[in-house]
Amino acid sequence: MNKLLIISGIIVVLAVSVFLANYTTSESAISTKTPIKIAINEWPGYAHAFIAQEKGFFEKNGVVVELVFDREYTISQQRYIDGEVEGIFEVLPDTMFRNTQGLPSKVVYLMDYSETGDVIVGSVNSIEELKGQTIGVEGINTFSHIFALKTIELFGLTEGDVLFEIVLAQDVVKRIDDGTIQAGHTWEPTKSEAIEKGYNVLANAGDFPYLVTDVLVFDQNTINERPDDIQKIVQSMFEAQEYQKSNPDESIRIMAEAENVSVESMLAGLEAVFMTDINENIKVMNPSNDPTLENAINVIAEFYLERGQISYKPTFDDIIEPKFVNELNLN
Repeated sequence: MNKLLIISGIIVVLAVSVFLANYTTSESAISTKTPIKIAINEWPGYAHAFIAQEKGFFEKNGVVVELVFDREYTISQQRYIDGEVEGIFEVLPDTMFRNTQGLPSKVVYLMDYSETGDVIVGSVNSIEELKGQTIGVEGINTFSHIFALKTIELFGLTEGDVLFEIVLAQDVVKRIDDGTIQAGHTWEPTKSEAIEKGYNVLANAGDFPYLVTDVLVFDQNTINERPDDIQKIVQSMFEAQEYQKSNPDESIRIMAEAENVSVESMLAGLEAVFMTDINENIKVMNPSNDPTLENAINVIAEFYLERGQISYKPTFDDIIEPKFVNELNLN
């Protein structure tokens, strides 16, 4: 046999062996890496995380992610507070409040802000009729409480004109049914349930842009220790959002099944929010381009400060980490 052919064959075998070894090592490194756990609850605005999971975007980008789903928002919150997870999909005011309580966290991606997704529904015909009545909110001094207060102020009422009671969003309809509250803050699928029962939508979060903003948050230690993985997660979320745009039917099915809601409810929820794509993220996470998000943060911080819930006013830079979305703009 020609020696040149033998040598060429050996070179080819060696090259393939090296490739396979590197590929196996890479795959092994991904599979053995400690997963980053992210708490997620029933909300359409960040449900495309399930697309990133099912369509393999996390895996493709080389990061191991475990989505920890709970129907109730408050359970997801507790998981994050207790350190069961490194990240969480949540509303911006909760990130701000918790930062001042000794759990440093940063927003790395804006998922959406609510337009007609978060609503006040009630058995009365107008917000003005709620004077002397009871409004259900997810918790006192939470984003839900801020939204309800801003709403009644918009219609000329003050906090002293109404009563507030802690009512989970999914329980609002039954509590209106039994007359213990006359209105409450909720979202899909309870929003549609309320409308079907003949209750009225009295106000929408869209009256206050970025006040009810859903965000992807990680604790500061994870951001410091695993920035490459956070970058890959942000990249995967962006890719999932793009996939959702080009494959709407399949995407709606994936998201609805993952959150155990109907396709109709998922569609209604998505139609009620403004999805913040990468361009919107880059714009408002750099306030010199657009101060809207910074202004919303100031409003929320003032609310907590005036009520004595926080000891200092967190700044935009305390809460927002734009480097991950900025990196996507460079690629």
